[in-house]
Amino acid sequence: MQRKKVERGISAFSLIEVLIGLALTAAVAGAIFNSGVTYSKKIAEGRYPQIARALAWKKITELECMPVVLGKSSGNFGSDFPLFSYQMNISKGEVKNLRIDGLFLVNLRISWRNDYLSDFLETETFVVEYPEKW
Repeated sequence: MQRKKVERGISAFSLIEVLIGLALTAAVAGAIFNSGVTYSKKIAEGRYPQIARALAWKKITELECMPVVLGKSSGNFGSDFPLFSYQMNISKGEVKNLRIDGLFLVNLRISWRNDYLSDFLETETFVVEYPEKW
């Protein structure tokens, strides 16, 4: 007895081919997801220095509105900016080794820290305290 060969017109994928296809798809999807996460982190990292500059400006403006107190101080910016803190040192200002009454040198450092990033911004400026009677 002779068997007849039946030709099928349908082609199919083997299990190995399907698994390889799934593995490649998962690798590409993982790479795309990882690049999205990295891009989001970079955006956040770029935003922190901008916020730090604005907070430094705020701190110096507050200092200009109050009597100047020599020495070191530190603190944070409350619940509005919980990742940020500051350290400030105020000393008498000098210009070419000449002390000038009412001139103060301000060293200000704004720091920020979160789960994956820790950095700081430092600035140094002069503040003038004018006498009450001019």
